[in-house]
Amino acid sequence: MPVTLAPPAPFAARVPEPDEPMTPEENAAYAAWVGSPLGRAIHALIAARALRRAALPPGGRVLCVAEGDGTLARALAARRPDVRVLGTDLSPDMIARALARPRPPNLEFRPASAYDLSAVAPADLVVCAFSFHHLHRPADGLREMLRAVAPGGTLYVLDLRRDADAAQLAGHLAEVAPATRGLTARSVAAAHTIEELRALVGAAVGAAVGAAVGAAGCARFDIGRVRWSADDEAALLGAAPADLLPPLEHVRGRIDGLWVEAVIEAVIEAVSKR
Repeated sequence: MPVTLAPPAPFAARVPEPDEPMTPEENAAYAAWVGSPLGRAIHALIAARALRRAALPPGGRVLCVAEGDGTLARALAARRPDVRVLGTDLSPDMIARALARPRPPNLEFRPASAYDLSAVAPADLVVCAFSFHHLHRPADGLREMLRAVAPGGTLYVLDLRRDADAAQLAGHLAEVAPATRGLTARSVAAAHTIEELRALVGAAVGAAVGAAVGAAGCARFDIGRVRWSADDEAALLGAAPADLLPPLEHVRGRIDGLWVEAVIEAVIEAVSKR
């Protein structure tokens, strides 16, 4: 019988993040990390993982939920110039930042709440990366993201794990910039364990199939810790020269097991409008 280990004591119980904006110092430090070679490479790696898990056709549509400043949407658009990518965020400031930077013709940004995607759906691939733990109503957000998936499409969620190895979490927190250490700790505390995410997804998928809500019902899903692969290494090195990155074994040690991903396939073709 498999043994389920308890989350490390500092993050045993989920603590939702306070509903307050980042401080100017946190904002600046986070923006500096996102724009660094490692930050850009990490987002390129996530984009590659999401695209590998989805059967995205040429001319298809990708929807990024709670995208922030658009870094992941840009990585997706660059990797698949044959599809249309739409980045969304609730914050007008984040959308303004995303629109202020040059972008390819297959990329656009629009404001939208994770709890109401009706104006930007449907999409063949819906992606929510490092944002799910921000949701104060995660079940509602997950159901809405499922409703945004087109028939035959995929919902891809990637986030931190609160039940990751304690030493690994401590190492991760020790390495982030001092200005964002408290922010990162709050994010880990607000993240879900694998079992919590599995329960949320199971309930949302059951509701979608039973009530035939949204763009498509969903019947297959896969949830688990992120495991490093040769494809991840290739994606990382393809986004930044090795001499600008920490040693790959170090990066692998901070990613392998620290993240959880959920891949949900919309395989029921019967469509029911809202």
